[in-house]
Amino acid sequence: MGESLLIETRKLLDAERAERIFFGFDEIWFSSNSGGTPKPRGLCLNGPSELHRQMPDTLIQWMQTGNYSLGLGDGTGLNYIAKVRSIVGRCIISAYNETDERKAA
Repeated sequence: MGESLLIETRKLLDAERAERIFFGFDEIWFSSNSGGTPKPRGLCLNGPSELHRQMPDTLIQWMQTGNYSLGLGDGTGLNYIAKVRSIVGRCIISAYNETDERKAA
């Protein structure tokens, strides 16, 4: 899919158990859709990116359209983006880095 690999979570975990494939500067996105939409060009979740300071609108739209619920980016620190529902049912997309700073949209 674009320049990315689309794989079922179970198969990804099986591959990691068989031989270590994650060892730094890895990026993983989780979606409940079986298809997937290529990630917008120039978007990088790996550290030292600081998406928690300024989350691009294209990222938010891509996550909502592709039904992505979680993104993990390892590198210089760990970044993650999560889409969650608040108590009142409002969809919130938040980006975090290892210092727990965040920006919600």
